[in-house]
Amino acid sequence: MRFIQSENKSDRVYCFEDDADGVVYSWCPSMDLLAVSQRNGKCISLYRMNGRKVYEIDTSSSPVKCIEWRPDGKQLCVVCVDDSVVLYDVNSNEELTRLKTQGSVNFTRWIVMKRPASENKFHGKFELNDIWDSLPKLTPLSISGAPRMNKTFSSKQAIDTMIQIGSNEENMDLLFAFGSNSVNLTLHGLFSLGPVEIFKENEDDEEIVNCISHSLEDHYILTSSFNTMQYKLRKFRTNFIQHYEFFSQITTLSSKIIALLGYIGEVLSSIAVLVKSYLDDHNRFLNVLRNELKEKGLNVGDELYNLLLTGMMSEDIKDWIQNSIGDRNLKRWTSSGEAAYNNTRKLLIYHLIPACDRLILLLSRSISVANTASLLDTPFDIAGAIPVVISEVKHFLIELFQLIKKINNEQELFNEFILWLKFTFTELQEDSCDIEYSTSSVAEYISAHLERSVFTTLVPLMRMKSNKVTISAEDMFDSIRKSIRASITHIEEDGTLLQIPLGQITEKQRMKFIDDDLYVFSALDSTLEIFKVNVESKLTTSTKVEFEDAISDLQVLDDDNVLIVSGHRLVTFAYQYLFDQSLHTYKTLSLTSNEPMDDIQVSYVTTNTGRNIGCGISSDMKHYTVFVMNQI
Repeated sequence: MRFIQSENKSDRVYCFEDDADGVVYSWCPSMDLLAVSQRNGKCISLYRMNGRKVYEIDTSSSPVKCIEWRPDGKQLCVVCVDDSVVLYDVNSNEELTRLKTQGSVNFTRWIVMKRPASENKFHGKFELNDIWDSLPKLTPLSISGAPRMNKTFSSKQAIDTMIQIGSNEENMDLLFAFGSNSVNLTLHGLFSLGPVEIFKENEDDEEIVNCISHSLEDHYILTSSFNTMQYKLRKFRTNFIQHYEFFSQITTLSSKIIALLGYIGEVLSSIAVLVKSYLDDHNRFLNVLRNELKEKGLNVGDELYNLLLTGMMSEDIKDWIQNSIGDRNLKRWTSSGEAAYNNTRKLLIYHLIPACDRLILLLSRSISVANTASLLDTPFDIAGAIPVVISEVKHFLIELFQLIKKINNEQELFNEFILWLKFTFTELQEDSCDIEYSTSSVAEYISAHLERSVFTTLVPLMRMKSNKVTISAEDMFDSIRKSIRASITHIEEDGTLLQIPLGQITEKQRMKFIDDDLYVFSALDSTLEIFKVNVESKLTTSTKVEFEDAISDLQVLDDDNVLIVSGHRLVTFAYQYLFDQSLHTYKTLSLTSNEPMDDIQVSYVTTNTGRNIGCGISSDMKHYTVFVMNQI
């Protein structure tokens, strides 16, 4: 192994724009991006290989505890000290979703694996039609002139990745969020199960510190105890993977339903902003007259109605139309009303109704999948809950169509009301006037809509209907969660628990699977201890390597080499062949590299073995250097 850098120091050492703090640093698995925590953990910054800062993710509400790249590098999971877990889209720097976790979260592990190759009894049961694929794409939320809204689910990126893609993905997406003795599993970045206890709290006060997955089904955790000061290897199983096709379908559909419900919520928030803006303008135009008439015990609607029918105008009305409204405010009132009616109608027609159509389609597909649950080994009954959700969505749809009709009707009346005000204002100016309006329509607007616009109840009504859909959907999700949670076990098939002691707890540890052999690397001061555990036979061997200087960081590069940062040097050596004796020294190792990094005194390192590149960070967390790893 050889670490290659530019000969010119200025071309290979870069300064962080803000000092890093050493809490978090990780190299992207698919792109040349370094993620590092800065400003006392209050943000995550992404840097390129050339030292350019791409952007930063502000987490000022709580310092960063750890980050986890999605294996394809498209998303970043950030865990904060307040135990919030947030997924960000790396390309857009936008928050995708906040995971619903319970209890503490110490770190996360993210695996994306292809479906098992073997066929099972669900194979071929889900040949669903292509109605979904034939639908026009759901429209991203973008309303001209509206304030910037949260678009977690209604951006194009979110729609394309979380909602629009078909339901037959080949990959299972598992994100584990570990507490002290539990795991919170999220599937497809949206469907969170809640905490599942992996082992009981015990007198040794164990805490999970690391995890590695051998497959979609088998996962191994490393626990540490501050009572015994020892590591222990444990195991848990996600047994639902045995019925991959069924649970892949039902959780993918559920995740898309969750995303659609989030989409609906964001559209409703956008409507609320539009409605509030219009009602504020509407009331501001009326309040001047309201206040004047209130002192005399009179009502705005009654006075305007009398003017319309009799043509007799009080001084208050005359002053209001001439001086408070005038030509300028009439134009503003007209513009505000047109924007409110037109944009709200667009949001209903082009966003909410298509979202409800897709909800019904996904729920119908869920019934088809749920009907195959009889093939499961354990009870799984959600078929009864789905029709309730469909019924609530249908009621919501009916309400949306009725609201569109009400908006259309009120807009026609509003336009006649504005024409009448323009006519009245023009007459007061003693100008010629050819404006025509419908007296009956103006009368209806004044009596039924001036003080009781459809907008005053529109948002609360839609949110009430939407909440009913969400609540009924949660009942369905709870049934699915309950079944999956019950299948996550820490008991082996013979009824025993896997508990393998692995030596003294240390400052840093890494794990690596090679076939059925699990290698655990543990560094303390200047000693590296390596454990080799055959997970089939449970046979465990170990060896130690003594270095001259303290080990500040370590990375497992591949199936052959481990990288150690010791004394500001990058040292690599093969580790599979060290178990012939229990103790090795730095001088007796057959090193594949021993490169000094004195330019910036590297103490921390992160690597991307797939691209054969790495990044060293200085001990003062102010500089970093990028290097290429070449085999020689």
